[in-house]
Amino acid sequence: MNWSLRGPTRQETARKVLGRLAEMKGVQGGILALDGQGRIGAAFNAGRFPVVVSVDGVLQRDFQPVNLNDLN
Repeated sequence: MNWSLRGPTRQETARKVLGRLAEMKGVQGGILALDGQGRIGAAFNAGRFPVVVSVDGVLQRDFQPVNLNDLN
C-alpha cells in the first residue's frame, strides 16, 4: 500500500485510492474505507454503488458515497 494515498478522512482516502486505480488500471468499481473508530468513507466511478450505513442498528440516511464521475 502506498501510504501517500492516505487522505485526511476516510472519504478522501477512498476517493484517492479509487482515482489512482482508475489511472493505473482503468478499473471501475467502488471502495469502502473504515477506520478503527468505525468512521466510514466510500467512493465509486461505476454506474452505481449503493451503500447503506448502520451505526448501532440505526441507519445513517445522510451518508452518500462520492461519485468520481461527478468530479470531472
